[in-house]
Amino acid sequence: MLDVVLDYHITGGRTFELRIGLEGWELTEQPLEAGGAVDAAAQHVTPEGELVLPLADPAAQQVRVRFSLRRAVGLGAHDLPLPAAAGAAVLPGTLTITSDPAWQANVRLEDSVGVAPLDERAVAAVEPVDQAAGRNGRGGGLVHRLQCYLARSTVAVDVVEQEQRITRESLIEARMLDGRLEVEQQLRFDIAHQPATELEAMVPSALLSNEGLTLLLDGKPLPAAAAEVLAPTPEQAAAAPESQRLVVRLARPTLGRVVLGIRSALRLSDGQRVGGEPIAVPLASSVHPMSSTVKLRLASGMSASLSRQSAAAGWVALPDAPGDDGAAFSAVTNKPLVSVALVFERAAAAPPELVRVVASWAQTWVSGDIRQDRFVYRIETRAPQAALILPASVANHPLELLCDGVARPIEDSQPGRVVVELAASAEQALHTIELRVQSRRKQGPWNRVDVALPRVEGSDSGRPFFWQLILPRGLTAIGAPPGMSPEYLLGWQGMSWGRQPTQTQGELERWTGATKAPSPPPSTNQYLYSGFEPPAAVSVLAVRRIWIIVAAGLCALVIGLAWLHTAIGRSSAFWAVVSVASIALLLSYPEAAVLMIQAAALGGALTAISALTQWLLADGQATRPAPASPPASSIASVAPTQPWVADGGAGSGRAAAPSLQSSGSAP
Repeated sequence: MLDVVLDYHITGGRTFELRIGLEGWELTEQPLEAGGAVDAAAQHVTPEGELVLPLADPAAQQVRVRFSLRRAVGLGAHDLPLPAAAGAAVLPGTLTITSDPAWQANVRLEDSVGVAPLDERAVAAVEPVDQAAGRNGRGGGLVHRLQCYLARSTVAVDVVEQEQRITRESLIEARMLDGRLEVEQQLRFDIAHQPATELEAMVPSALLSNEGLTLLLDGKPLPAAAAEVLAPTPEQAAAAPESQRLVVRLARPTLGRVVLGIRSALRLSDGQRVGGEPIAVPLASSVHPMSSTVKLRLASGMSASLSRQSAAAGWVALPDAPGDDGAAFSAVTNKPLVSVALVFERAAAAPPELVRVVASWAQTWVSGDIRQDRFVYRIETRAPQAALILPASVANHPLELLCDGVARPIEDSQPGRVVVELAASAEQALHTIELRVQSRRKQGPWNRVDVALPRVEGSDSGRPFFWQLILPRGLTAIGAPPGMSPEYLLGWQGMSWGRQPTQTQGELERWTGATKAPSPPPSTNQYLYSGFEPPAAVSVLAVRRIWIIVAAGLCALVIGLAWLHTAIGRSSAFWAVVSVASIALLLSYPEAAVLMIQAAALGGALTAISALTQWLLADGQATRPAPASPPASSIASVAPTQPWVADGGAGSGRAAAPSLQSSGSAP
């Protein structure tokens, strides 16, 4: 395949067509690209092998033409003439020769015509041709960059077949389980240039006798007919003594990576399980150079090391840093070894990493019959994981776990305990753990809101903690949880007066580094409580707002009725006691000022109604007509008919005698 790019510069006249000698090459099915400068419907190839390209605009001064040619080329020597632009002066151009990985084209400059090595400063000019070669799926072999300086050039090449190249790599993974060591070795073959029909490895006789021996090819069980154990050649026997030759036949000629897996298990003695006695793990190998890596997953409280024989044979242990794959021990070698000897020991118990809780925040949101609890912990640690101890009220409901804003799965290996994997870090790092749980709990008109809080395992104490309680409009929280203080400011919110929390949900999310969630609507009642450290549980009494108003209003009514109907209620001492009690209550619960005002207004209204009713009843009695005079009585009444008057003129000192009048006739 030949990709051709020609740049025409036309001066001094009108040009109606371009002619290109193909020199035995054929056009491919790919369309010719000229940016509309060539009449594609009129282009054709003459019987003499010239490509004729009529121009759409005869007055064009620059035309770029790109097309692809092909020619049959097999193994051996070839002289390939290059297409030539007829009737044009040709400047030096570039030629790039690539080949498929299975082939190799070697240029013979001494037999070529008009071809020379390309100046390194002109490498950038080759990029368009290289990109075209990449689009056609070619490349991967040896690349030659040449310069063509004649109008008719010929390049001589020798096409040979690339030799097959196979690189080998071994990965051994082992883990201790129930008194035995389960081993899986993966032989990774990378086949290049020529396809392979079979794979070969040297397998120790001890490996063939292991229990549970299983062969896999690319992760699938290998049929018994596809594998055969043969005697080694003398060279192989010298390189790998006491080993057999394992030949695996592939279903079809294969290029690329092929993975041959070998699984087996070794029974461990008491000394090997406890530690101190070496364990020789037989491995498949190759007579060719091969790198091997062994990775161990150990039981809790165990450590591993290389025996002296393995260390002397070429195995090198890697630093004791657990990787992301969970391996506790790793070792590598670049030699085709047939075994590795390991020594297991009881590891000293490392002190647990301290987890410092920087900030913690809990949110309880009650909406109808659904309650959502959200627990956020901002921790600082260098441990690879952290654990949360869950109370029963939280562990019995579906949970949602987030770490640093990313959702994490929850394993049920230990009920009541959630393990969170953290990003590995050698230094102290900050992480945010969020736990969300929803439950259906009917909140009565007079009930307590109880929340049991999870605990960060192995954490210190003494850090600030906030509990945010969100209740519906009709519910009011009374008091504060034991050991915690309410955090609020009294002020206006829109047209209403009341308590306002000192921190909003958004501010608490930024403080703890939590993910942003929808904020509570303004119609809800929001409460915020703080403490020096997270308690085991928090609780507060939630009461219907109307109940408080009615109860306080009845108290105000009783006071008003006492003022109306009793002498004590109208005394100054009574009102002094009422004023002192109201002021003390207001100072103790200043957030209840609005409720007290509403209750006082309700009690005052009821008292006014009572007073109006009493006045109406009293006024009706005053306007009623007087009853008729009683009938005459026979009882005489004694009444003075004239006053006692002293006779000043006579000076006798006598008084006027009273007269008796009968009020009725005698019988």
